[in-house]
Amino acid sequence: METFEIEVHISRDVSTVLAAFWHLEEWPAVAPHVRKIDIIYSDPQVQVLLMTVHSRGRTDTFKTVRILQGNSIFYYQPEPPSFLHRHYGFWELASEAGGTVITSRHMTEFDVEVAHRYLAATGAPSSSDDDAKRQLIDLIRNNSLQTMLGLKRRMEQQSSEVAHALP
Repeated sequence: METFEIEVHISRDVSTVLAAFWHLEEWPAVAPHVRKIDIIYSDPQVQVLLMTVHSRGRTDTFKTVRILQGNSIFYYQPEPPSFLHRHYGFWELASEAGGTVITSRHMTEFDVEVAHRYLAATGAPSSSDDDAKRQLIDLIRNNSLQTMLGLKRRMEQQSSEVAHALP
């Protein structure tokens, strides 16, 4: 099992950041790799969705289940990308001076045979199992970071627009 995480500071309060990460409507507009999100089921604590993403010249759709727990969103993919046996993790939020720190934590288990084929098909052949895992961790990390930074820009821009509109 490979575990990795990314942290981003957002200059907004926890409830605003949590709402932006829970409500998926803006994700295709702010995250370049997210093409489409189809909500299959949603209530105040659980979401089941299909997310269509474009990475390395490929477009794939993955099923994801998300569970809101306090200031965290747990997720898992019952139908992960073909190069993964398992993929689950958390979006965890914590208040800090001037805003919120959001951590994207991923736990992955790779199907290395499929990973090698996937990478070769996308023009980035891997030289070893460790190299294949590293490349795919970088891909997943980059996709998470794009989402986090896109939502950060959107929230901080909205905050700035509100501040400028005040008398």
